[in-house]
Order: sequence, then structure tokens, then C-alpha cells
Amino acid sequence: MKLKVVYENNAQYLEINDEEMIQLTVSLGINASGATQEEKEQMVQEAFNVKFNRPDYNSWHKMERHWGNPETKGDSDEKDYNSGLGINDGYDQFAEVEKRWEEEEVREKIRKSLPPLQADAVIAVYLDGVSVTEYADAQGVTKSAISQRLETAKKKIKNIF
Repeated sequence: MKLKVVYENNAQYLEINDEEMIQLTVSLGINASGATQEEKEQMVQEAFNVKFNRPDYNSWHKMERHWGNPETKGDSDEKDYNSGLGINDGYDQFAEVEKRWEEEEVREKIRKSLPPLQADAVIAVYLDGVSVTEYADAQGVTKSAISQRLETAKKKIKNIF
């Protein structure tokens, strides 16, 4: 299928294979079950026209495509063009989720690589930010015992990585 894409009043045709056609059908929310190939192609092109090949979409996209999160220097009276537009609203959430996944992966690797007492000490002190003294008090052992566990864990981690 050839998909017509219009941008700034210029048409460009993209060759779409069957797998990409299926992906477009799903992305555009088209229910094409029972339709012939020609009908599917027509439905995809029509949905794509409605969503993307609109003059108002292309004009807005052309004018605001460089709006991001500019670091403006100068007076504080300058207007913030990004506030309330929803342009970067989802980025912070994505970064938080990605950070959480990375932390979980690190915790899992530590737990697999070290004995339980050492792994718990490393996670509490180095990842969670608990002081050695606080952790020792919570565990009911001396500060030197926790320090020794951490040193042993460091050596094992260095050997692994």
C-alpha cells in the first residue's frame, strides 16, 4: 500500500508493507475485520487523513514543533510558552518510571549476587540512604559489624563486575 502523507501542502507517498499496515490499523483504532485489502487500505488512508493530513494539524505542527522545554534566560516577566499546553507533561512521569525500574533491577542483581544479610545492608545503606549507625541499631548489631558486611559485599561486587 502507498500511504499519502501531506506536509506543508506537499504530498509524499510511503510504501507500507503488510506488517506495518496491521500496526497502522491498530494505532489508528480501525476495526478492519472482514474487509478486503482494498477496503482496509482505504480505511487506513481515511483515518490517517483525519488524524494527520489536516491543514490545521500541519500548521500547528509547523509553528510549534520546536516548542520543548527551553531554558530561557532573562527577565522573569517572560511568558512561559510551555505551561498548560501538555507538551512535556508526560516526560517527567516516564523518567520516574524508568528510574524506578532501574533501581529495581539493581536491587534484584544485588540480592542475587550477595548473601541476604550483605544484600540488605548494601541496599539499606547505599540505595536507601540509611546511615550505618541507624541500620546497625535497627538490626541490633554493632556499627563495626555492618561496616564489615559492607566491605565484604564491596569485594564480592567488584569480583562479579
